[in-house]
Amino acid sequence: MKKKLLSIFLAVLLCGSAAQAAEGGVWMYAVSVGKADAILVGVDGHAALIDAGYAHSRGKILAAMRHMGVDRLDAVFATHT
Repeated sequence: MKKKLLSIFLAVLLCGSAAQAAEGGVWMYAVSVGKADAILVGVDGHAALIDAGYAHSRGKILAAMRHMGVDRLDAVFATHT
């Protein structure tokens, strides 16, 4: 179910917003959180986080959010536990 929701979200984000991509309305920012990456994605003022790593990675995630001007997340997806 989680993978299905993630797939739907990414399809809408990437396909449904293709027109805004040319105007810079879509962005992605990868954050190294140890063995993997956390990914911040945004479109039209909305932001989501895909994976976040362990609790000790929160400083990196918060720094990336500040860097991208994100003050809140509209969605968080955990692809595995």
